[in-house]
Amino acid sequence: MSSICSKRLDGDTEAEVSLSQIMERLGHKDESTTKNVYLHVTKDMKKEASQKFKELMENL
Repeated sequence: MSSICSKRLDGDTEAEVSLSQIMERLGHKDESTTKNVYLHVTKDMKKEASQKFKELMENL
C-alpha cells in the first residue's frame, strides 16, 4: 500500500497539494508521519527547482 500511496502522492506533491490536504487524505494526525514517509522531492521537482535557480542567476 505504501508504494501505491507514494506514487499517487508524487502527483499531489508536484501539483502543489498542501500538506494538510495530503494528511487528511491519508488519515494522518501528525505531519511528521506524512513528511517522513511520503513526501520527497521528485525528479521533475528537482528539474524545476534547478531551472528556477538558473533563471534567477541569469537575471541578476
